[in-house]
Amino acid sequence: MGCYTERICHGRQAAARRRQLSQLTGSDNPQCVHCCKSDACNSQGCASIGFPIQRGPLCFNCKQSTNPELCRYVKVCEADQVCHLHEEEEFGDKFYVSSCLLQNECQAGVTITDAFGKRTINQKSSMCCSSDLCNIGLSCLAGTFGDKCSLQCGHCSDGGACDFINGTCPNGCSAGWTGVFCKQTCPHGTFGDACSQNCRHCINGSTCDTITGLCSRGCSENWTGMFCNETFAIDCLDILNTGNKRTGIYQIHPWNNSTSKEVVCDMDTMGGGWTVFQKRIDGSVSFSRNWTEYQHGFGNTSTEYWLGNDAIHELTRNSSSLYVKIQNTNGHHYFRYYSDFRISGADDDFKLHLGSYSNGTARESLIASNNDKTFKTPDHASSISMACFGYTRGGWWFGCCHSAYLNGVYGSSKWVNPWSSEIRSGTNFRSSQMMTRRHK
Repeated sequence: MGCYTERICHGRQAAARRRQLSQLTGSDNPQCVHCCKSDACNSQGCASIGFPIQRGPLCFNCKQSTNPELCRYVKVCEADQVCHLHEEEEFGDKFYVSSCLLQNECQAGVTITDAFGKRTINQKSSMCCSSDLCNIGLSCLAGTFGDKCSLQCGHCSDGGACDFINGTCPNGCSAGWTGVFCKQTCPHGTFGDACSQNCRHCINGSTCDTITGLCSRGCSENWTGMFCNETFAIDCLDILNTGNKRTGIYQIHPWNNSTSKEVVCDMDTMGGGWTVFQKRIDGSVSFSRNWTEYQHGFGNTSTEYWLGNDAIHELTRNSSSLYVKIQNTNGHHYFRYYSDFRISGADDDFKLHLGSYSNGTARESLIASNNDKTFKTPDHASSISMACFGYTRGGWWFGCCHSAYLNGVYGSSKWVNPWSSEIRSGTNFRSSQMMTRRHK
């Protein structure tokens, strides 16, 4: 009996080894070589009679060891014995004794005062086993630890066992639990593995599920996301700041709550983050609308739309800029940038406020004729401006009349000065886009 490399038990080397063994022993059976891979399995080699049937298992046998894993002495147990491991304490130090033990002592509830793993008199010791060399470093049953395995483990990560001596979880706590022994539920507003994630914004201060983090009653005001830990994207600048850098259609929340508006975000002009509130390209949407429609918005972001004065007011509450793009039927593009832009709320008829600075390839036309003017529609206009609506029809910041007005009847010759002097008639107008961005 002994240990050999695997190749000796296979192929030509195995045959040569068998011949060598035959010559040394003078045996008439050169095939008497037994290779196997399990513990102590070569004790059954060459079909020996009576052994190992009449013995118990081979067990590790050490009288005192500070670490049961380090025992290397082996004993052949009697047929009625099994392997066993127990703990002894001497002068405050713990030692482990591995040995053979009568099978009935491990099975019949016999009191073994020093049996490591015996939790009660009537329970079997978890430290008994019956296969060869099985008592190397035996520990408590899963879920128990401590003196005689009498204590219950906490909620270890992935359902794993705790340290059978001190009860700590080597891989941390499972979701929803914390503490040295993983027996404490997550504090209010936390969840997940080791309670490392936050969910402090459930509605009315309610708690989230400590495992999943979900707020069963929903999120409190101004918070969103699966775990109520995300703020709303108020405008396209917020969307840009989250890493979305492609111009396209997005949902924004101008009122910083669950109410959303669909908009086009221009992520290319001057660094991006522009919220488009007016878009015209083909005349497919009529801009001859009443006050309520202009207040709440109309159209389709895929073609033409007006975002709505209520939303524009919210977007420009803080210091913002305005960028206007126009194109004539000859394909020439123009722009005008205004560094300061906002509109008042409905109680002030969405009055337009522009700062003094602007630049661009298009002539400045808004400040001169439209600044500090209230928004008007045919059904909501002063007597002074009523004369304009005979041919304008759409809503705008009118005084008497205008030198800039981008909401007229598409393609109509009666639409005067969409943007003076680049586009003087609706017949020369092709497209426009008005957009705002709050100052960073």
